[in-house]
Amino acid sequence: MGKTNPARRGARLQSAVPAGEKLFVIVSQPAALDYRRNEIAGVDVPGAASPEPGMPFFAGPDALRNYLKKQGFSYLAFGDFSRPGGCLYDRRLWTHNKDSQDSRYREGRFQARYYLDLMDNIEALALTEEQKFSEAGLTLLRLNGP
Repeated sequence: MGKTNPARRGARLQSAVPAGEKLFVIVSQPAALDYRRNEIAGVDVPGAASPEPGMPFFAGPDALRNYLKKQGFSYLAFGDFSRPGGCLYDRRLWTHNKDSQDSRYREGRFQARYYLDLMDNIEALALTEEQKFSEAGLTLLRLNGP
């Protein structure tokens, strides 16, 4: 199977989200999504900034799901964190940064724990939440709960 067009894949993913619903994304190509169809918020630098009371880190997947639901998000889209080409959301990159003793990665070591915690929590949610879409390493979850 050849490489999938990101805009087409984004459109197929969004077709599983009702128009007007809020969508939280952790994807490498968020520009492929239609921001007129859904209100979309994405992660840029985990742990740097988020709406009050702040995204819960190191508190587990239920805390993340509950935070997102309180922010009005019923859907979560994410890319496969172990897939090559994951840009900032590449587990190998952040594992390397976390474990590196090279002084060039000092800030990366600090930031790595936030990226890895978010990835771990999202992967845990993928085991418990309803999967609405999965294609070429891109997954959409419908968040349950409060």
